[in-house]
Amino acid sequence: MRVLIILKFKKIVMIFQKIKKLFLLKKSEEKKQPSEKEGVIKYFNWKRGFGFIRSSQTAKDVFVHIQDLNDRIKKGDKVQFQVEKGDRGLRAKNVELIES
Repeated sequence: MRVLIILKFKKIVMIFQKIKKLFLLKKSEEKKQPSEKEGVIKYFNWKRGFGFIRSSQTAKDVFVHIQDLNDRIKKGDKVQFQVEKGDRGLRAKNVELIES
C-alpha cells in the first residue's frame, strides 16, 4: 500500500514538473524578439545558398541563408541583420547591406 502511494506521488510530481517547464517555455518565447546586429560577410556561396556573417557586437559567426537576404551581398560587405536562435545555432534574418 505504501509503495503505491509513493509511486503515485512521484508520478504527480513529474506531471507538475512537466507543466512548469511548458509554462516557462511559453513565457520565454513571448519575450524572445530578434535583436538588431551589424557585421561583415565572412563567407557566402551563391551556388550553395548560404554563408556566414561575423557579428561586430559578439565576434561570433552567424549562419545566413539566401532566403534571408534583402540585398545582394559579397565577402567583406558590411550588413545589418536580426539574429534568431535556430535548431543548429544563431541564424541571421532580414540581412540588409549597409556598405560594400
